[in-house]
Amino acid sequence: MPKRPPPVPFLLVVVDHDTGRFTIEGPMRDDQPWVEEILRARKAERDITCFIVTGADEDPESTWRQAYGCTRWPAGSIISPVGHSLRPSLDGGPSALRSLQRAG
Repeated sequence: MPKRPPPVPFLLVVVDHDTGRFTIEGPMRDDQPWVEEILRARKAERDITCFIVTGADEDPESTWRQAYGCTRWPAGSIISPVGHSLRPSLDGGPSALRSLQRAG
């Protein structure tokens, strides 16, 4: 069986709709720890969503500010997985973030 190529690094934009803040996390290759933290926050009734930005996408900061009027905060200030390192992960890949993205 041929080896799978390593995932392309990406940025993860985390948005707190309750406070009007967002963070840009990464670059990373595995978002699973972040997805788990977002699910925990949602269970605590926090209105948090996220989306992936790759190198081919527009500048996530200006796009998000213009479209939603959010303010950027330092990475890890909305949520941060326990024991998370900001070094890119070498395994995994983007998980099912579509289920966490705000519809419409």
